[in-house]
Parts: sequence; structure tokens; C-alpha cells
Amino acid sequence: MTSVRALLTGVVAVLVGLDLLSASPPPRQVLVTVAAVALVLDGVDGAVARRTGTVSAFGARFDAETDAVLVLVLAVLAAADVGAWVLLIGLARYFLLGAQALVPRLRAPVRPRYWRKVVAVVQVLALLVAVAGVVPHAVAVAVLGAALSLLAASFGTEALERLGAGPPGAGRREPSVAGSVLALAVTWAALVAPAALGTSGSVVRWSWAATGIPLEAVLLVLLALALPRRAGRAVALVGGLCCGLLLVLLALDTGFPLVLDRPFDVLGDWSYLGSAVGVVADTHGSVVAGLVAAGSVLAAVGVVVAVGLAFRRLASDVARRRSAATPLVVAVTSVALVSGGVVTTSGPHRPLVSAPTATYLADRAEAVRAALADPAAFGRVLADDPRAATPTDRLLAGLRGHDVVVVFVESYGRVALDDPSMSRVVAPALVDGERDLSAAGYSVRSGWLTSPTFGAAAGWPTRPSSPAPGSTASAATSS
Repeated sequence: MTSVRALLTGVVAVLVGLDLLSASPPPRQVLVTVAAVALVLDGVDGAVARRTGTVSAFGARFDAETDAVLVLVLAVLAAADVGAWVLLIGLARYFLLGAQALVPRLRAPVRPRYWRKVVAVVQVLALLVAVAGVVPHAVAVAVLGAALSLLAASFGTEALERLGAGPPGAGRREPSVAGSVLALAVTWAALVAPAALGTSGSVVRWSWAATGIPLEAVLLVLLALALPRRAGRAVALVGGLCCGLLLVLLALDTGFPLVLDRPFDVLGDWSYLGSAVGVVADTHGSVVAGLVAAGSVLAAVGVVVAVGLAFRRLASDVARRRSAATPLVVAVTSVALVSGGVVTTSGPHRPLVSAPTATYLADRAEAVRAALADPAAFGRVLADDPRAATPTDRLLAGLRGHDVVVVFVESYGRVALDDPSMSRVVAPALVDGERDLSAAGYSVRSGWLTSPTFGAAAGWPTRPSSPAPGSTASAATSS
């Protein structure tokens, strides 16, 4: 049965090659169907081997390598649609094999864990969803990003277990105090970051005044106390991975105002990441751009995995010390009630306990909802426009018989004159142009206008009341 899966994987590889290289590629539905059959057989061959007593080390290795090749082939196709970073999903298995060749301790045996098998299936499902084209591009990116985060958590925890494995017969080591303190610090920082992290001018700043005890940490401890130890750790890991993804979004939300004077648009701004790599490639070369892109992806994955592992460690510590954790949770909950609520206020009074991550998630969800509703609202405005039924030859009738010049200033507005690196080239050109126009009998007048569009490309549902100095679309010149 595994040999049949290997044969189907070869068929998928051929179809991927035709899709990428052929002028008339086969329908994606054929590729997805063949890969889906291979995935179904992956859930069958192991059960058949156990029932027939044919389990062997070779069979397990054959199964794992067949899975790895299928994931790699699908990742190559998904990378062509979404971006080269998706190749990390397909190459993860081979990175581990390379690391095992360099670090002998990574070859130590570990106990099989069911959730890692689930993560392996999730990779194939996520790749199939992406290459099938059944979801929008932004959703495909989010699905693959979540799958990559789970894969990193799977391989990361496996590597830690292998590195921490002692000699045969050695007992389990007691978790270190330093590790527990570090997990608590990472958990606290990750949960208060949405309230504490912000921008001041062109600098990212951390506001200690906005920090406190996050209510989400109290909820995490309550779950660790209420659930069985294994279930509590699993829930904490998933919650930590989700919180890590929110931190990546927060980083984009914090960085975008520094460049475009608006928050990151989850639905429409993913294309800017490719543009950023292109800018680095144009200025520093493709090698540096590739290193920056890979480093950024690894940093994002590292943040997600680190937060997930920190949540899991905290839940494990709480479950191990239930008698000490229970009164602490009661005390913190009492402080939350006494402090006047759990929602951070904008005034001078700031409760000691707040819910910054939940608030940030709600804000982003509302922004996405508003963005999804914008096209319908725009359509209604157009439908209600009293000029919609006016024939085009009767529009702007007052301009008939006059020469009209419409000037569109793309990309750079006021910054072209305010930024010395640009104005030293632009300003002399304007002076020369004014002199030439004056010689031809024309007079020139200029002024600043607030652009009806702001920040380029897809805008946020709300925009600042006035553009910040040096914004990319803050002015236009008329003559």
C-alpha cells in the first residue's frame, strides 16, 4: 500500500512539473484528486500493517519518506502560487535529517506522539487547499502560515526531546526554574504586547505604562487547572501558536504606519511583502534579498513557535503545582474585580488586569469585517448617485469648449520636495520647468492638497483625519 502511495506521489510530481513547465498544463483538479487518494492511503497503510503483523522499521521509514516527498512536491507548486517561503514546509524533513547528521544527539529515539501525526496530515491538507485555488489568496497564505507554524512546533518539540533525552534508564529531569521563569516572561510579554507596543514618530516604542496582568494568562492558568494535564498542554500549545500569529500581525501593524502611515490590511497588503523583497533586491542584490526574506520567515516562525512552547510550558508547570497555582489565580481574579474591570481604558485610570490580546483580536476582526463590507457599501453609493443615469456626453458640460489637463501624481507627493534625498533632484527640475513655461507664455501656481487616497493600494476602512508629514500620497501639484 505504501508502494502505491509512492507511485501516486510520482504521478503528482509529474503533474506538478507539467503545471509549472507546460504551456497547456493539466487541470489542477486531477493533481488534487491523485494527491488526496495518496493522503487517504496514508491513513490506511499503518493500520493494515498493525493488523497483519507486518510492522517494521523499514516500513515506518518508507512511510515517512513517501510522506516527505509528497509534501515537498506540493510545496514546490504552492510556492509558485504563494511565495518561496512555502518551500520551508517541504524542506523541513530534510533540514532535520541534515541536523541529525551534524548533531548525533538529534538521532536519539523519542516516544511517538499522535499530535505530530495530525500535524503531518495538516501540511498536506493545507497545501492541497492552496494549490486547488478554492480559497482567496490571502486565506491560502494564512492557512499555509498556520500549517508552517504547527510544523515548526512539531519539529521543535521533537528536537528538544531528543536533545534532552538522557542515557538509557535515566529518569526524567525535573524542569528547571529558569525555564519556567523564561516561559512566564515570554507568555506575559506576548499577551501585553498589543497594548504596550506602538510607534512614536519613526520609532517603535514599548510603553511600560500600558502593561499589567493580562486576563488571557489567568484564563490559560484556569484551563490548565481544569483540564487533564495532557489536554491542558495541547490547548495551551494551540493557544500559544495563535497568539504568536497575532504577534506577527502586530509587527506588521506596527511597521506599516512607519512606511505607509496606516495599519496593515490583512486582506490586501500581503503583496507588499513581495514588493519589499524586490526593493531590497534592487538596492542590495538578490542574494541579500533572499537572505532577508528567509530570515524574516524564520524569525516569524520562531516567534510563533517560541510563544506556543512558552504557553505549553506554563500550562505544564501549573498542572504540576495545582495546590500553589489555585490560590494565586483566586488572588489575581480578586485584584481584577477590585481594579475596576478587565478592559483597558484610555483615560488616566488603567486597571491592573486587562485583556489586550483579546481586544486587539476583536479590533482586527472588526477591521476585516468592515473591509469585506466596503465593496457592497461602495456599490450602494454608486447606485444611489443621482448622476448615475446621466449620459456621459452630458457630464462636465460646463467644460465643453475648454482645454482640460488632468495630472495624476503617482506614488510620491509632498515627500518628493520635503525629503532631501529626492528634492535635490526634483527641485531643480521644477525650477527648469517653470522657466521654460514662463518663456512660452505660461504662468505656474502650486499648492498642497490632501489626497483622497492614502497609503497606496488597498486602504484601511478608516484613515487619519490628516496625512502625516512625508506621507507618500499627501500632496498633488496643479498648474
